[in-house]
Amino acid sequence: IADDEAYVVPRNVPGLFITRFAPADYMETVNTMGLPIYSKSEPMKMNRGIEMEAQSNPIHLCTRPNAVIKLTKV
Repeated sequence: IADDEAYVVPRNVPGLFITRFAPADYMETVNTMGLPIYSKSEPMKMNRGIEMEAQSNPIHLCTRPNAVIKLTKV
C-alpha cells in the first residue's frame, strides 16, 4: 500500500475474511485436504538425534472483495 493510499474494510461482517490451508509438500499429502499444521520427524544418521520439521500453508481470502474500498489522496 503506497503512502498516499488506504483501504476501508467493514467491521463485524461474519465470514468477510476466511482462512483455508493447502496440503504440505510431502508425497503422502498430494491431492488431500490441507490441515492447519503438519509435522514430521526422522532419526538422524548414526542415531545422533531426531530431525524435525513443521509447516503450515494458510491462504487468507476476502469473500466479498467489493466490500473493501480503496482510498487515495486527492
